[in-house]
Amino acid sequence: GVFQPYSGVKTSILILDRKRAKASDSVLFIKIANDGFDLSAQRRENTKNDLPAALKIIENFEKGIANENLPDNVQIVSKTKLRESGDYNLSGDRYKATADYTNSKYPMVQLGEIFDDLKIGGTPSREKSEYFGEDNLWVSIRDMDGVSTILETKEHIADLGIKNSNCKLIKEGSLLMSFKLSVGKTAFAGKDLYTNEAIIAFEPNEKVNLNYLFYSLSTATKQDSSTNNMGALMLNKEKIKKLKIPLPPLEIQQKIVEEISGYQKIIDGAKQITQNWKPKIDIDPTWEMVKLGDVSKIKGGKRIPKGLNFSSSVTNYPYIRVVDFSENSINLNTLKYIDKKVFDQISNYTISVNDIYVSIAGTIGLVGIIPKILDGKSLTENAAKIVLNDVKILSQKYILEVLQSEIVKEQIKILTQGVGIPKLALERISSLQIPLPPLPIQNEIVARIEHERALVDSSKQLIAIYEAKIKSVIAKVWADVE
Repeated sequence: GVFQPYSGVKTSILILDRKRAKASDSVLFIKIANDGFDLSAQRRENTKNDLPAALKIIENFEKGIANENLPDNVQIVSKTKLRESGDYNLSGDRYKATADYTNSKYPMVQLGEIFDDLKIGGTPSREKSEYFGEDNLWVSIRDMDGVSTILETKEHIADLGIKNSNCKLIKEGSLLMSFKLSVGKTAFAGKDLYTNEAIIAFEPNEKVNLNYLFYSLSTATKQDSSTNNMGALMLNKEKIKKLKIPLPPLEIQQKIVEEISGYQKIIDGAKQITQNWKPKIDIDPTWEMVKLGDVSKIKGGKRIPKGLNFSSSVTNYPYIRVVDFSENSINLNTLKYIDKKVFDQISNYTISVNDIYVSIAGTIGLVGIIPKILDGKSLTENAAKIVLNDVKILSQKYILEVLQSEIVKEQIKILTQGVGIPKLALERISSLQIPLPPLPIQNEIVARIEHERALVDSSKQLIAIYEAKIKSVIAKVWADVE
């Protein structure tokens, strides 16, 4: 495939050899950082190329010849090691030995001692429209949200605007950090660009690895920034110069960066799964399409009588609100309660474990099944319950999955368009068209989706584990100071 520079797309190539697999108890991982061309859109040829050495190592591995003194980008991992976690993860960085920095003490050095010049940008007069536009990227804090490398900005600045402002050219590869309003956001300049006055730039030098600085600035800004009268963090150029970071030798900085980068790639890969997975139902044209109201009854919840309130004090009568809906179930920690007198007044508006809830006001379309402990408890007027007519032809879990599918989401979107205050009327829920395959197929669909969801949940756990590992590496470096 063809991938854009800095796009964050990682390509993995698997070489599968059944004969070799039987003869070897290990798997070879090679990380290719350079292929002989730079990352510009024109892909200019350069002298950095990992491919010839990689091909030689692969050739030796296939022939069973021992590869001695392997470089850092090559790992040979035993199949036993791969089996340990049970998921046979094929991300080589996952098996890289953790670096040990505990035997060293690093000096704390001010950023002003590391950088001779720190560049802060500016904003041209907004009254001069001719100062804006053209091809010069102009970074504001909003351009730094959720990105690690800036390749485009929401606003551009004209040459005339640069000439008549404090804007300074920031070279490609520099590290940017916000220090006003939102302190500590960081991103790399993917091109030569300019910034506004809320952003400071650290340009490459021989004293610090900017990727190491990228991971260090978050801790530094939290430890040394002050706050304004609203409690927001504050920094200025002089304070930034006085910020201190642990400064190991460049070789150690690089090892720290490699370890954290390996963890981050695992996190990024797991996030791709969690963010992009959606339960999908492939509709067979032979299946019957029915209205939800033809196979179930839709009943609304009930508001607490006027003048009465619910309480945080636990009683035998929980009152289930939309805010309690969580991950297709109920968050028991956020529940509010009513007394028996109130419950008796709204006792006809309860929900059963056999029903499905759906939110109909505010955040519309949240669905789920309540836990047994809440069977027969009161349901808010901002939700409805779906009561299945015949469980011999309908699976509760199947209907739950259908209600979360794009098939139904698109219908809900159309039904609520143009409504002033978003609300999904009960009759509109009844009108939703759903596919109705035979019960055995419903159960097969549910089993497949639940299996996929379990894998997604494993990815969420992986994210938490490796985010903790990154924090641990950073904390270790800050602990090992003179």
